[in-house]
Parts: sequence; structure tokens; C-alpha cells
Amino acid sequence: MLDDLLDACRRNDFERVRALVTADPTLLIRSTPDGVIPILMAWYRGSRGCDNRSAALLTSRGANHRLISRNTVANTPFHAAIAAKRPPLRNSFAAGADCLRHALASGGIA
Repeated sequence: MLDDLLDACRRNDFERVRALVTADPTLLIRSTPDGVIPILMAWYRGSRGCDNRSAALLTSRGANHRLISRNTVANTPFHAAIAAKRPPLRNSFAAGADCLRHALASGGIA
């Protein structure tokens, strides 16, 4: 089911994301073997602009926007949104401040 959720996040398929998370809330905290988490995928591959309903749904259901991907890239959803040139969700700018502090502390910003 995790692969289904990640695919739905990639496509910003709100109805599918909602159905999957409703059926299994533990999907919010699962990751792939290479460290990808659903909220990161939603912010990175979801729709452009601030209309990413899937990312908003995951956040409202408790997805931790401070989670760091469990791979060598060690991205947060905010990093993913910036890398994809997508503005983060309007109501999540506080998450951006936390991510910026993390990036500065870890030497992730040159």
C-alpha cells in the first residue's frame, strides 16, 4: 500500500491519498527502503503552487513535516518543495523555518 500512496502523492490524486490514509494511517510514517516518505513525495512531486490538496491532507492527518528522509539526501518536505521549485503550503511556513535551521546546523547550505 505504501507504493500506492507514493504514486497517488506523485499525481496529487487527492481522493486516492485520502482513501489510502483512511484505510491505514500508519502509511503516514512509513518509508521506502531508500528512505522516501509520503509527505516528502507529496511536496516534491505534487501539483505546482499552493493547491496541493494531497500534501495538505497528509499534514492535516498528522504527517510530520519535520521528518527527514531516511537516505543519504536527508531531505525534509520543505527541502523537497524548494528543490522542485514548488512553494510550500501556505500554512506550513513554520516548517520551513525549522528546516532552514536544520540545514544550517548540518552544513547543508553553502
